[in-house]
Amino acid sequence: MENTTLRRMSQGKKLRILYISREEIPASHGGAVHTWEVARNMARLGHSITVLCHRLHHQNPFEILEGVKIIRCPMSVKGKKVPILGMVRFHQIRNIRADIIMERFDTFGGLGAILSRLLGIPLLLEVNYPHLEEMVWKWREKNHWIARQGWLIHLLGYWNRWQFKRSRANVAPLKTIVPEFAVSRTHLVHWGADFTEFNPRNRLDPRCTELLRSYNLEGKTIIIFVGSFKPWHGALDLPAIISETSKKTTKRVYFVLVGDGEMWSAVKQSTVTQGLFEQCLFLGQRPHREVASWLALADIAIAPYNANYYHPMKQFGFFWSPAKIFEYMAAGLPVVAADYFPLNRIIRDGFNGRNVTPGDIPQYGTTIAQLVEDPDKARQMGTRARRLATSKYGWIHHTLDLERIIFDVVSDRA
Repeated sequence: MENTTLRRMSQGKKLRILYISREEIPASHGGAVHTWEVARNMARLGHSITVLCHRLHHQNPFEILEGVKIIRCPMSVKGKKVPILGMVRFHQIRNIRADIIMERFDTFGGLGAILSRLLGIPLLLEVNYPHLEEMVWKWREKNHWIARQGWLIHLLGYWNRWQFKRSRANVAPLKTIVPEFAVSRTHLVHWGADFTEFNPRNRLDPRCTELLRSYNLEGKTIIIFVGSFKPWHGALDLPAIISETSKKTTKRVYFVLVGDGEMWSAVKQSTVTQGLFEQCLFLGQRPHREVASWLALADIAIAPYNANYYHPMKQFGFFWSPAKIFEYMAAGLPVVAADYFPLNRIIRDGFNGRNVTPGDIPQYGTTIAQLVEDPDKARQMGTRARRLATSKYGWIHHTLDLERIIFDVVSDRA
């Protein structure tokens, strides 16, 4: 979509926006992609946006990319991101004279709330998950000494609540992940995909032709999984899903697995033990652009989330808004996904994919095999998925929703 078209879609008034994120940008992992796409689409809409973010050693402290002003500083302490360390850039931040501050919510953040208080600038929090509750659960799972420090957890909880008390508005995929007192000013949003980069037409690109030849994939039905190899992403279920699918189809299927994480080695070893390794390709982490090529080559995409492995999702609901779902759709793929709300409102069973009972391995095998055996039906679902993504779930749609909320906040302030 051209910049002139984007500006016509915008409401006209141009704002100065400060966006605080602990991510390093640009980069190819989820949070960094999210931060970058919001920032560059805001710039395309004509707004002046400055991102304060984490700096890696090889990155410049100041840079302008695609109209986005980037201020970087180290935000990591012993491997833990502490976004509030961005306060060292206070002089540069103050000179921005922002109309609004956006911050990706983080227990160890709160810089946006402090600046809001000091400078009298309204704050909007972008809430992706119940950060503190997730950390406490992980500490208890590992029997970490911090989990036994009730006073510290209480203090962190107070800090979280203070951030929400300072915010004029919040955006989140589920309202259960914000404090009850902040629900009334929380707006439900979905994340998105770059439907220009993720496009089924990429299959005609020479890069895709080279990948097909290099990995000897011609004539095979490619089923792709992209994501972190964590239990709740369905990583532990992958070998069984591969086995069940292979048993229930007569066609040559090949599973391409993109990503890494704590269970990567265990999943790979399991496919070797079960004699499935010849049907799999473990690619590990790949640049975002290469992921787009692999999705263009695929025939079916899977997202076998399983919240039974992750207590916070059992407590709060499926609060994740996975960008990979929208990227699957943008690439024109039918998506076989776990039947969770609100995921099942995005992947509509029989329309642009299939919903499967979480953890039901036989059902996954049957469902995927049915799509393999009926490629015309699978392509029709993929076409509808692409159409839905480009009309509703692009990053530009997310940014336009965000812009409307920001204008409301700024207008209220005036």
